[in-house]
Amino acid sequence: MSRERQPAVAGGQVNAPGWRLSVWNYNSHSGDPTRNWRLFLDEIATRVSTIVRPYIPDIVTVQEVQYRAGGIAHVPCSDLVDELRQATGGKHYRCTWATAPTGRNNGTGPTQGGAAIIYRPSRLTFLGQTMFPLQSNKVDSDGNPLGCEVRDNDGADQTSVWTGVAARFGMTVGTETRHLTVATAHMPTQVDLGDQYNHCIYDNTQAAIQATKKLDAQASGSSQLRIISGDFNMEDRNSTNRWRHWYKRLNRRWAEATVENLGMDDIAEKACHPSGATDAMVRTCLDRSGQRGTWWTVAHRRRIDYIWTINSASFANQETIAQTRPAYSDHRGLGATLELSAP
Repeated sequence: MSRERQPAVAGGQVNAPGWRLSVWNYNSHSGDPTRNWRLFLDEIATRVSTIVRPYIPDIVTVQEVQYRAGGIAHVPCSDLVDELRQATGGKHYRCTWATAPTGRNNGTGPTQGGAAIIYRPSRLTFLGQTMFPLQSNKVDSDGNPLGCEVRDNDGADQTSVWTGVAARFGMTVGTETRHLTVATAHMPTQVDLGDQYNHCIYDNTQAAIQATKKLDAQASGSSQLRIISGDFNMEDRNSTNRWRHWYKRLNRRWAEATVENLGMDDIAEKACHPSGATDAMVRTCLDRSGQRGTWWTVAHRRRIDYIWTINSASFANQETIAQTRPAYSDHRGLGATLELSAP
């Protein structure tokens, strides 16, 4: 990675207290050091406010890292870890990333899309990981959808299966240890698939949750917090500003009696949903611009990056990184302070 521009060193941030963790998600856009990843780091670790961003990042889930495209592996996670260490004044981080066991790369290696979990070993003990393949839909030559399934070619120039990664961690405060699981994914880009068809978001999110539960089962334990994050490549609302069906099946606030709901909290939507808020008020909040209210990505109602939680005891400091710099990418960093529940 180029060393032409180094991120400034953070000052004023401290560890999140108690069972709280500072959690961020970001699509690195191939880790371009001059435009994307370093600008994100400048925002979360150097533009410090003790009210807005008081805590040192503990977990950063990343997409478009350690991935394969065109037969070439891109963006080693070690490069991003090194930049994050420098931006936080020397804090130590480690990375675990998705590998693809099948697909056109003929063996285990970097996965299409790229997904990784960067974490602080001084606060979190790594206890294991697992991968989960992602499904996609596509249309045939007549424009008919073929349905959700795992593919190594969904209409894009892929070289391996799109794959997510899940990891289990222990966190100790005093003499007590609790556990959390984190899953992140870069969900497939689905070419020529209209809004009326299944984009497999529900299926892939369910696979991510099952991957975290698999890690718990292997340890004969449970998680006091589950985090599901990533670039979903799909907006939460349609062209008429109504919640998409997949979104209502994930978000427990919008659960419908006739369909299964995954019982999750969307941290951005939760910040926009105080007691008594109407549906219209929430959607307006999600659309508003400004440093603390820019929840969408790309353009108006184009929010495609998410952090979801299950069992978080509290939420605080929910924020996106506003597009205040002309070179910042079309993805926005999204973060919050999350708290592990009591066992």
